[in-house]
Amino acid sequence: MSETPQPTPAVDGAEERFGDYVLVDKIAQGGMAEVYLAKRRGVEGFEKTVAIKRILPELSWNREFVSMFINEAKIAARLSHPNIVQIFDFGKIDNYYFIAMEYLHGENLREILKKSVEKDLRLSSEIAASIAARACAGLEHAHRKTDEAGRPLRIIHRDVSPQNVLVSYDGDVKVVDFGIAKAVAENPEATRGVLKGKLSYLSPEQVHGRNLDARSDIFAMGLVLYELLAGRKLFDRLDPGEVLDGIVRIDSTEVARSLPGLDRDLREVLRRALHVDADQRFQSAGEMQGALERYLRERGDPGGTMQLANLMRLLFDERIGEHTAQTLRSQVLGAPSKRRSGPSLRLVAGLAGVVFGAVALVFAAPALRGPRGGAPQPAPPERAATSAGGAPTETNAGAESEVAKSVREPEPSLPEPAAPAGDGRAQLQLAKAALAENHPGDAVAAFDKAFAAAPSLREQNAAAYAKALTEDGKLRFDEDSDAAAQRFRAALAVDPNSFDAHFFLAKVYTRKSDPEGALQEYQEAIRINPKSADAQFNLGFVYFSQRRYDDALRQYEKVVELKPAYLADVFYNLAACYEQMKRKSDAVATLRRGLQAVPNSDLLRQRLKQLGG
Repeated sequence: MSETPQPTPAVDGAEERFGDYVLVDKIAQGGMAEVYLAKRRGVEGFEKTVAIKRILPELSWNREFVSMFINEAKIAARLSHPNIVQIFDFGKIDNYYFIAMEYLHGENLREILKKSVEKDLRLSSEIAASIAARACAGLEHAHRKTDEAGRPLRIIHRDVSPQNVLVSYDGDVKVVDFGIAKAVAENPEATRGVLKGKLSYLSPEQVHGRNLDARSDIFAMGLVLYELLAGRKLFDRLDPGEVLDGIVRIDSTEVARSLPGLDRDLREVLRRALHVDADQRFQSAGEMQGALERYLRERGDPGGTMQLANLMRLLFDERIGEHTAQTLRSQVLGAPSKRRSGPSLRLVAGLAGVVFGAVALVFAAPALRGPRGGAPQPAPPERAATSAGGAPTETNAGAESEVAKSVREPEPSLPEPAAPAGDGRAQLQLAKAALAENHPGDAVAAFDKAFAAAPSLREQNAAAYAKALTEDGKLRFDEDSDAAAQRFRAALAVDPNSFDAHFFLAKVYTRKSDPEGALQEYQEAIRINPKSADAQFNLGFVYFSQRRYDDALRQYEKVVELKPAYLADVFYNLAACYEQMKRKSDAVATLRRGLQAVPNSDLLRQRLKQLGG
């Protein structure tokens, strides 16, 4: 990590110079980036208000995230359309990569739907159609974008969802967050087998791991339209396997019929957009846009900008005129409190105290633990696995939302069975032998062939199949967390009580900066095995990352009762919680308590000395 001194972030309205910009106020903080309301000033009093999104400097060495950030900037910078958030500038100042973008004062569709339920203000079908039509217009521009030579770039958003459609308080509609978009003109295979996006908004071809084109975005837009009309997700189930199964088995005619009182033309738009066969869908976002606009014209177009602005005032009257942190968080950061990440397999803290102060937090992982230090400054990348300091993060939890984006990014497609071979028993024996010899990938392939030949074998061998999938996912975890997630999800679809699948899927979610997903999976793992100190410890870390310090304290105390080999780390993190709560005396008492339990811990002794205890 660079030792170059970094500028101090703007606090409480204080302005900070940042290259050609003045940072007026920090309005959002994520685990990988921060967002500022900023102004660019020029001669004769010229001034332009923008939003500055910049990578936290300690992530500048994380090539995976920097590459994703640069990809977002490159793709979005090519796009100039009223229904896409505009990118103005991209660069690196000191140790900060940044994007300067259009500042939108508004809310995303997830917040709009939530507020409409709270205030009992159901969105009209005309408003829903108008929002969807304008989002389609933005997608059509991206899908049809060409390079300087006029060659189609074939940009696919891949994460169309309510979180990524923004409505301003003035009634404008913008598609945001091209962080995981792909321009696949030069490599049509670029999207094959790579699952990106939020689980409930994947297309059937995404679930199957096939090549994607613009029609995948159209399916996701159909799901968004359904949600606007129904006021609920179409796929809102707790079991991820059921969600995936529902997507690949969707009957769009039945979905359209399930909304009573819906106009026939709008029902037909839903039916076509959500068809399981991409060839039967709208073949372009522009075609879907045209169908929606015809519906609106026949209804007298009561879903225009003025009507949408009026709805926003009714829903968010208390926020109009305010620069809320949630506005830009939902626009460009996705879910709040996403955590930072890095490449190491060890889950340790290693970031400077930009937000939380100079406190180290250590993250336990079975068979992946290593020595840790307590230095208050972040460790260089080559030392990230053995030294901890600064704000909490996980250097082994990896990536996405995706970026992210309030998001769970990669979700798995279930393995496709191979051709039948006899009655399947021979393949079943090969599968069990491969699993016993620690070749889980071969075991999965053999299981698939066995089940294809004799489906009845699947239920009888569910536990072994789930183990093979999970073990194969573990092998893939370091190099390809997306592929690992596919295996873990598939394992849980077969055996929902697989502790390892829940535990390692939680680690994937941490890598993808999705604390809500990590919380859910660690809680499931603990339900299955409440004596797992590692799962209990990591759950405490996730609570810490969300600033839920009381929950983190309770969680770490449970780990103390389990007396793991890394007990010193547990007390260290307990003290870190108290420090963040401004309870220094309790932090000192906790470190002393830890030294009574682990008298030879240099980690605790050094931190106690730093606190003057």
